[in-house]
Amino acid sequence: IEELKEHEEYIKNMKKKSDVTIH
Repeated sequence: IEELKEHEEYIKNMKKKSDVTIH
C-alpha cells in the first residue's frame, strides 16, 4: 500500500512534468 502511494505520487509528478513538456 505504501509502495502504491509512492507510485501514485510518481505518476502524478510524471504527468505534471509530461504536461509541461508536451505544452
